[in-house]
Amino acid sequence: MKEEFALLPPTAQGGFFFFEITAAWLVEADRTYDVHRHNTGRELILIHTEAGQGELRLADGRRITLAAGDFFAVSGAELHRYRTTAAPWRFSWWAGHPYGAIPFELCRPYRAEFPDGPAKAAAVLPGLRAPDARRRRLAMAEFQELLWHWIPESGGEDSRIAAALEYMHYHLDAPCRVEALARSCGLSVRHFRRCFEAETGKSPKQYGDELKLQTALGLLRNRDRTLKEIAAALGYSSSFHLSNAIRKRFGAAPKTLRRQPEGGPDGTSRSAT
Repeated sequence: MKEEFALLPPTAQGGFFFFEITAAWLVEADRTYDVHRHNTGRELILIHTEAGQGELRLADGRRITLAAGDFFAVSGAELHRYRTTAAPWRFSWWAGHPYGAIPFELCRPYRAEFPDGPAKAAAVLPGLRAPDARRRRLAMAEFQELLWHWIPESGGEDSRIAAALEYMHYHLDAPCRVEALARSCGLSVRHFRRCFEAETGKSPKQYGDELKLQTALGLLRNRDRTLKEIAAALGYSSSFHLSNAIRKRFGAAPKTLRRQPEGGPDGTSRSAT
């Protein structure tokens, strides 16, 4: 009798991740392409640029430039605008839900050099549209293989802190419990705090508070949610507590900040799908 087996190292055993696609697009955008999103859903959006260049505007005001070969992941609630900056901007867009530990940091561009990527992405779409459930599942599996070519290798303490940051970005309604974050990273609370501050320049609480307030500011200026709805989405006990935190951080009332123009480049607005 002959047997073969593979024993994964401990880090690989804990690395399960699956992305369930709910919608996908392959886009070739001209220079007039400028989309303002009003969808604040909790889906995860994956974007890979094949050619040209685009710019993303996030809820906290950051502008992210994506050039050819860049891979980027962001929560749907944080992406407010995207536009072409070097035409034609060719990119693939994948919306869906993650399962397991996300093995990359959100809101951070990664260089993903994979020459076969565009062809493989184009080959996945017909399978996702197939009426046969088995063919759709196979297409989903093909995308997982493509995704692993795009995402960076990870390991060590830096990747564990990145995972904690990703969790905080994707669970804005959850309280920042340092003990739970440290335990999920396999680090002591003291060591976790030291590594976290070395990576971000802030304590976990300071980082979490700033992240929520910057997101609240973006949602206020997006003008499609009430202060009460924003407070609930960000884990505040009431709109009163959120209002006080906003006044203290930005020196103005939410109503004043909501009226202030966001600014930014002109362009034709299109409804996002």
